[in-house]
Amino acid sequence: MSDASRGASDSCAQMPDATLARLIMPTGLNRRSDKALAPHPTPCADA
Repeated sequence: MSDASRGASDSCAQMPDATLARLIMPTGLNRRSDKALAPHPTPCADA
């Protein structure tokens, strides 16, 4: 039980970390475009 939990934690912590970092880079550029369109849906969503 301890072994399974330990391995899952290590893999889960390293896997998403690398994936997130890689996704954040390309997503950052894509997100910029979203921000420009955010002003419209932002006020509507807030209201």
